Amino acid sequence: MPSPSVGRSLIVAGLAMSGAAVAVASLESPPAPPAPTGHLILQVEGDAAALHVTRITKKADPCGVARTASHYTIVVRDAGGRELSRTPLDLSAFDLDPARIGGALRVEGCVVKDPHVATLASVPCWPTASSLEILAGNVRLGELTAARYAQLVAAGERR
Repeated sequence: MPSPSVGRSLIVAGLAMSGAAVAVASLESPPAPPAPTGHLILQVEGDAAALHVTRITKKADPCGVARTASHYTIVVRDAGGRELSRTPLDLSAFDLDPARIGGALRVEGCVVKDPHVATLASVPCWPTASSLEILAGNVRLGELTAARYAQLVAAGERR
């Protein structure tokens, strides 16, 4: 099987011979984003209906590998809306039954689950990142617009 670049060359040559104009750039893949420069620690709060990032702390160390699969994910995007990363968000310690929003702690034996989410999550720090969203499957539970994302990154850790 010929390589993709050989295939593109053959297509371009064939179109050129037929007199059709073609933009070679349109056949190329978009450039890869620059590598992450450390990671961001996100403070995530909310409940089963909505999750909010309330603080972001930037760290120079690389982001660790997510070891847990989850129905919840954090998607980081650049200014053009291109997805830079998708990181699982482990919320298994919380009571995410929509019927229990605002309710009391749920105790089952020695397990205590709170319907109010307050947790930390780490995502790669992409130099071109502009926004992020928190998803439950395909449902958006939270979003940081470009302006709010920039504001929280700039504010950094407050002690």
